[in-house]
Order: sequence, then structure tokens, then C-alpha cells
Amino acid sequence: MNAFPKRLYEFGPFRIDTVKRLLLRDGEPVALKAKCFEVLLALVEAGGQILDKDELMRRVWPDTVVEESNLTGYISALRKALGENPQEHRYIVTVPGRGYSFVAEVKEVREEGAESISQDQSRPSLTAEEEEVKRPPERETRSFLPLRRLSVFSPLSRPWRPKRLVIVAGAALLSLAIITIAAVVIAYFLLPKNDKAIYSLAILPFTIDGNDPDLEPLAEGLANDLANRLSRLPELIVISSNAVARYKARGAAPNAQAIGREFKVEAVVVGKVEQRGDRIYIDVELIDARDNSHLWGEVKLTDIFSAQKDIANGISNRLRPGLTEKEQNPSAKRDTESIETYRVYLRGRHSWNKRTEEGLREAIKFFDRARELDPNCALAYAGLADSYQILAFHGALSPMEYFPRAKAAAEKAIGIDNNLAEAHTALAYMKYVYDWDWAGADAEFKQAIKLNPNYATAHQWYGEYLGQMGHFDEGLAERKKALRLDPLSPIITSQQGYSYLDARRYDSAIEEFRKASELYPDFSLAHDFLSYALALNGLYDDAIAERQKAITLTNDSYHFTGLAMIYAKSGRRVEAQKLLTEIILNSKNRYYPLAHIAAVYAALDDKDKAFQWLDKAYQRKDWAMVRIKVEPVFDSLRSDARFSDLLKRMNLQ
Repeated sequence: MNAFPKRLYEFGPFRIDTVKRLLLRDGEPVALKAKCFEVLLALVEAGGQILDKDELMRRVWPDTVVEESNLTGYISALRKALGENPQEHRYIVTVPGRGYSFVAEVKEVREEGAESISQDQSRPSLTAEEEEVKRPPERETRSFLPLRRLSVFSPLSRPWRPKRLVIVAGAALLSLAIITIAAVVIAYFLLPKNDKAIYSLAILPFTIDGNDPDLEPLAEGLANDLANRLSRLPELIVISSNAVARYKARGAAPNAQAIGREFKVEAVVVGKVEQRGDRIYIDVELIDARDNSHLWGEVKLTDIFSAQKDIANGISNRLRPGLTEKEQNPSAKRDTESIETYRVYLRGRHSWNKRTEEGLREAIKFFDRARELDPNCALAYAGLADSYQILAFHGALSPMEYFPRAKAAAEKAIGIDNNLAEAHTALAYMKYVYDWDWAGADAEFKQAIKLNPNYATAHQWYGEYLGQMGHFDEGLAERKKALRLDPLSPIITSQQGYSYLDARRYDSAIEEFRKASELYPDFSLAHDFLSYALALNGLYDDAIAERQKAITLTNDSYHFTGLAMIYAKSGRRVEAQKLLTEIILNSKNRYYPLAHIAAVYAALDDKDKAFQWLDKAYQRKDWAMVRIKVEPVFDSLRSDARFSDLLKRMNLQ
């Protein structure tokens, strides 16, 4: 017997088998990734104590540096595997700022039965013939034949077959297997690298040497430009530098294989921008993420435009040899001839990526400056369109003041360069959110995706549009494509749950929104979306708590209208009406979505006022009106003829 009995842990309907590395539920195996099992075992073995996040990561990944988001993802997967209700952590509790604790009652069991028999005793018994094969003549120093003990030619099926025939057949099959394996190994290591096809790659943020504030946006822009150029290659998925931004801050050289595993890509592009005197050098390398081998590399000095083209062509030739220059760069038009214009544009994008009201206003100044320097810079107009349309949601001005500016800028960009996917995406969003031109929006989204299938924002916004048209499955598919292309985007991650919410699958929506809020605790919209889903599921106290978290992060106007709606739905009418009065009074200084105010009255069961505000929202082209077809909070109004009339006026019926 084995000297050490097997340890088992039991809690609820579950059992952990520490020898077989299995989680069982009522005796049936539960599918878990290996690292997920390691996380669970570490938590259980902590005996109810709080396990610090750093300590937990050291136990599970002892020789690897990993991000906390990896651990968060595994915790979320564990909760799902254990069947935890999003609001009732019966097993795993998150201790904010510290770590996790396994709170369920656990019973340790030690078995010494049949399952703990030693390895030799647990082997199947051999026939006399097998024993003879197992013990070769003394003159043989090595034999592979014992490895075939339970192979397809086992004498157990035909006990009368001559022993010599069995041995000869086994040797023949073994020889064939060895030859096959050798051929595969030789082919892998000796054939040219071009035979190892690459269909996906990630572009890391380019690093900089020194503290020049102008180099940071330049490095960011060069990485984004390279992503856009490579996105045009056939059958190539490109993960942008924004998706892998956290690797930039690590300092040490990135581990291409680790990045490849995390983002499911076959190659990684790394780059560095350095200024030496009056010259800027750009060092770029293409690395095979499957074996860390160098595939291509080059150091270029400015001019920037020639460097961009040469780097893109060099990588393109390595990934897709034989393509013509036109096939590699279907949009041969240069965005601007002015290096200064391009630098100013890049600073605008750098500010735009902050996604704050202050950052957006700063971005508009840079984009305006870029178009003054070069009136034919399509990128500058596309940047303006993106800035105005996002700024409209913050509540600084009404949609009728911001969206026409965004639409005009998008149309100008398309007029200059009809092959710019960003411009078509911006125009599609304007047709959708402001013009309510549903067919036109659909066509523009499809054109943008055709021009650049790897533009994550196009898939994100098209998924939003499809969902709000009632095409929930198609919308979810587009949102998943966006997440595949930009897996670390807070807004793309946070929006995944809306496909379930609009389909009235509130539990699934809560699960997705909660996952996003745990991954991005400082992103206000993650808490906003989760708050709304909780309220629709009747979990009002949790909904109010999440909404207040969102408000502490940003003062965006829709957070307050949402809080008033939750107060109304939860029966806290006095608080709802008080907050609603404050919102209406303050609307002289900020724009509050009128359709959201109508939603508060709908939650208060005041249908007449709800329709009054919906009519105002219709007249003033309120951006929140595009959700009216699927918006759950308006379900109480749908049987009213006034609601059907409104849908007809918006061409939604």
C-alpha cells in the first residue's frame, strides 16, 4: 500500500481529488483549466484565511510574471464552474485591496482504498506472452517494446496468435512511427521559416528612449499606423498596440511566447523610437511567438513617412511573400505630406485615447491645428469626428450642437480619402445615433469593416447598432470580434453584457458586467452597466451601490438619470423625484439625456409625463432614443398607441 493516503477535499456537492487533479460535482468531472484548478486548490488549502493576491499568483505561477487580470479571469471562471450566483458568493469572496478567501465549509478526507494503491499494483496484469516481451534477452541493452503493452496488437484479443508474429508486427509499427516522427521533426526545423504560416500577430506599444514628450505620441502613432497597414493583408488578424498596452510598462524585454499564448497570436512586433541629436531612429523586430525566433528586423531613421512604408513592406514581405506593393498597401494615398502635421495629429490621438472630457477637448485642439497645417489631412478630420461624437455623451453640450460637427468632419475625411476605415466608422455612427438613418448606418459600418476588418471600434459600434435593432445574436457576434481584436479595451469588454441585457437575459448580462467591473474597477461605465442590469433584475441595493461607484469616478450626466430611475423602480419615489427635480434644474448647465428622464417617469408609472419627455427627446435628436426599440425600462409603455406611433416616426416599426 502507498505510505501516503490520498487527500480529498469535499464542500457542498463538490470533491477535489488532489492526485488526479480533478474537481468533481456529484461524482461527475467539472471541466477546469489546469491553472484554474491550481487557483481553487490554493484557496481551499488556505483553510478559510484570506490569501493575498500576490501570494496566490506566486503559488500558481511560481516562475512566471503575470498580470493581476489573469488571476481575476481565473477567479471569474471558477465562480462560474462552481455555479455561484453573482450576488451570493457561497464559495469565493473577494476582499477588496487584499485578495480572496474560500468561505465554504471544507472537509478533508484521506482515502487508503483501491484508489491509493501503488503504481506497480495498479497496472493491468500481463499475460505470459506480454511478460516475455517485457523481459528481453540479456544481450539487449535497450528495448522500446514494453511501451506497447496496451497497443492495438495486444494478444489479449487473439490469444492463439503466434508470439513471433506479434513481436514482428509491433516492431514494424514502431519503426513506422519513429520514421514519421523523425520526418515531422526534420520538416519543422529544416524547412524554410516561410512554411510556418502566420495568420495572427500582436503589435506591442513602441517604447522610447528619454523623456521627450513629443516621442511618446510619435511612438504610439507609429505602432497604430503599422497595425492599420498590416490589417490590410489578406487573412491576417492584427491585435493593436492598445490591446497589449500593459506590456509597455514592464521595462524588461517582452516574452513573445507568453504574449502569443495570452492573445492567441503566432507572431509579435516590438519597436523602439530613439532620438539621437536631430535624427529619430526606429528599431522594429518581428518575432515568432511559437518559438521566440527572430523573423525580421530593421533600424530606420527618419523621414517618418519612408520609415513607415519600409517597415510595413518589410514585415508584409515576410508574412505574405509574393504580394505586389498595391496588394500590401491598397490605400496608397499618403495621409499628409507634412511631418509637422503628422506629429500634431499623433498628439491629438494620444489625448483622445485618454477618453476623458478634458482629454477630448485637448484632442480637438490638436486635430484643429493639424487640419490648419494641412487642410487635406483626412486623419485629422476623422479624429475630430471621433472626438465630437464621444464628447456628446459626457453631457457638456446637446447632441444637436455636437453631432452635426462630428458628421461634417467624417464626411470631409471621406471626401479626402474614401478608403479610410476610421472615417466610414465615424460616419456610420452619426447616421445611426443622430440621423436615425438605419440603412445608411448599416452600409457604412459594412464598408468600414471591408476596408479594415481588424478595426475593433467598427465591430464594437456595429455590434451596438445590430443589438439595438433587435438582432441580438448578430450584435453579440460583432462585439466578440471587437473583443478578440482589442481584448483589453475597457469599453469593449464592458459592452459585452448588453447583448444579453437587451434580450432580457439579465443573469447572463450581470455575469458579463460584473466580470468587466472586476477587471476595470476604475472604469465608470463598467459600474454603470452593471448597476442597470442589477436594477432590472430587482437587486436595487446592489444597483444603487454600483451606480454610486460610477458617480465617484466621473460626473457624466447619464449616471444621475440612471440613479433616479433606480430609485423610482425600487419604490423610493421621494428620492427619485427629488433627484429628478435637481436634474431638470441643472439641465441649463449640462445636457441630460431626455429619453433617460422619460425612463424615470416610466419607472414612476407616470405614462403621460414619460411620453411628454420622449416627444422632447425625439424633437431634439436625443442620442438615447436609438435604444427605444429594445430598452427594457420602456416595456410598460409598449402597449400604448403613443409608443407605436413613436416607433413609426423613427422608422423602427
